[in-house]
Amino acid sequence: MNMKKKLLIIAVLAGFMAVLGACGSNAPSDQPPETQTEGTPDGSESGDQNQDEPEQPAATLKGTGTYVGQVDNNSIEITVDGEPAVFRFGDQFDRSVLDDLEPNAEVEFEYTEQPIEDDLKVLLLSKLTAK
Repeated sequence: MNMKKKLLIIAVLAGFMAVLGACGSNAPSDQPPETQTEGTPDGSESGDQNQDEPEQPAATLKGTGTYVGQVDNNSIEITVDGEPAVFRFGDQFDRSVLDDLEPNAEVEFEYTEQPIEDDLKVLLLSKLTAK
């Protein structure tokens, strides 16, 4: 191999390694470090509390707005207080209610908020009725 080819291969490999190195992150987390509480060595207080307790169900919220239309097969858009909001169909949602619903219809609805990360949350629609 001549010298130009060797330098080209080395440059390509160095660039590839730089790209792969940029994909990983050793930056410290924004989360505060976990502190141990008094009690057992693993930081839990006592064996009385069940570590595998199911999460509390999210509170059902109610709202009113103007139905805009279906965004995709799993979501609809409703204008609430002049702002558009996308609601994903929850497990209990009856999709047949959409068959008779026209755009710009005033609606009442029930939903829950499911946090997904930081400030983001999914609005899960459980009930929708025309006013």
